Amino acid sequence: MLGLPSETQFKKMYPKIPQDQLEHMMKIDNIPKKNLKDLLPQKYLHDEDGSLKRYMKNAVDLINVLLVWDPSKRISCTEALKHKFFKE
Repeated sequence: MLGLPSETQFKKMYPKIPQDQLEHMMKIDNIPKKNLKDLLPQKYLHDEDGSLKRYMKNAVDLINVLLVWDPSKRISCTEALKHKFFKE
């Protein structure tokens, strides 16, 4: 779901990775990040009028901010518990 990390993200996660291994990893097919909304069955995502269900929108948003390669950009547990998903 996250896709292949960028070269910068690899270097941040594995600062001691040898350059030749990094280059090999970057030759792997570019695996793009997938949108969670595209992976879930539409009947769970939309109301009868076709609009995105508010709680599903919040759930998708929470999962998207949790699933981030760079730990410094990922929200903390405390921040996650304060997310609007848990306020409904």
